[in-house]
Amino acid sequence: GSYVAEKQYALGRQSFELSYVMPDQKTVYSTDDGTNVILTMFIADTAADLSAGTLYAARFHQTSNVGAGAADVEWISLGHATHDEVKAYIDADVTFSQIFSVADPVLDANGDMTGECPDSFRAVNTTTGFQCLSLNAGMEIAASRLETRRYAGYMGATTELRKEEGLAFDPVSGTLFVAISEIERGMEDFKKSGS
Repeated sequence: GSYVAEKQYALGRQSFELSYVMPDQKTVYSTDDGTNVILTMFIADTAADLSAGTLYAARFHQTSNVGAGAADVEWISLGHATHDEVKAYIDADVTFSQIFSVADPVLDANGDMTGECPDSFRAVNTTTGFQCLSLNAGMEIAASRLETRRYAGYMGATTELRKEEGLAFDPVSGTLFVAISEIERGMEDFKKSGS
């Protein structure tokens, strides 16, 4: 067949390794390649039209640390947006400092980071590292679609995944498989690459 490639701003911004459109033609799961990244789910308003919908990020509640581990998944809403709403922010050259305010993290008596933030700021740890962020008024759509990882962390989603390599869906069992090639760094408990 023939096709036309189009940007899909409503799905957010990340290092898309693979997006998988489910049989309902509305639900799209996307993996994010890198370190301290996210897993997202987008639900379009209309089947076969990805120009508007609600974006979610996964929050993993670990239930086992045996082998590759196991977890229950909760989907955190990052809000609804349309392609045109997001494109308006892009066309206006909105900057990071217009979306978020940043504060220095709280330090202990030795000058080491405590992992805490000043009041009214939230701790976020993504590919960019640990940050204390406060969302500026009215910037929810810009944050959710242009700073998707940070906003996901800001909203409480898991931002510790590593090397998501894609997805596959088995329609017979109704199972979605997510491939992760390395369980290390943010996915390890107080470790970096096993040490």
